[in-house]
Amino acid sequence: MRSVLLVAAVMTVTACNRGAANNSTANASIPGTNTSAAAANTTAPATPAADTEAVRAGIAARWPAGLPVTPAQVREMIVTTNASDTVVALVGREEQSRWQTVTRGIALGEPEWIAVAPQLASGVDGEGAESFFAALSETLVTSPAAAVRLIGTDGAEGYCSDNGAISDPAQQRAWYAAAIAAVEGVSEPDLQAAKTACLARLRAEAPRQG
Repeated sequence: MRSVLLVAAVMTVTACNRGAANNSTANASIPGTNTSAAAANTTAPATPAADTEAVRAGIAARWPAGLPVTPAQVREMIVTTNASDTVVALVGREEQSRWQTVTRGIALGEPEWIAVAPQLASGVDGEGAESFFAALSETLVTSPAAAVRLIGTDGAEGYCSDNGAISDPAQQRAWYAAAIAAVEGVSEPDLQAAKTACLARLRAEAPRQG
């Protein structure tokens, strides 16, 4: 299902926009949400203040560079063979691979790599799929407008979370705070429905602050 959503997405890479986290404002924008009831809901997870630069540094550390490959080369591989064979070739069998370069580029929000993501989506499977989806989730922090456009309204449930990329609880809380703040800053009028859906999912998934 994730692959279908991605392939159907229209890719327009836009600049990152950031805004301060404001849970009550975002809740009010979700259709059918009772803001007074939401305020009274004491079980909602508390989100710490975002330290976006530290989170971005953590993303860079989580996604080490692999063997050299360019977005143009990957697109050519897909045209020559297909998405599945391309992913298999990129993942390889060695500890270091070209797939690491692909997922790092996506995770860091590099426009040319994000643009390749829909073409790769139908070919990801197994280990490649796990890292692909986790890398895509990182773009909520590194390139939120592009991520929201790519994910769309229907993809929020699958992508608007850390997708298992982070194991440390403190880092996970920081990631969610940064992702919420970044997505809140998406201002493009045509992305507001997808933004609202993504924010709702991020807040539902965010761990409680310990």
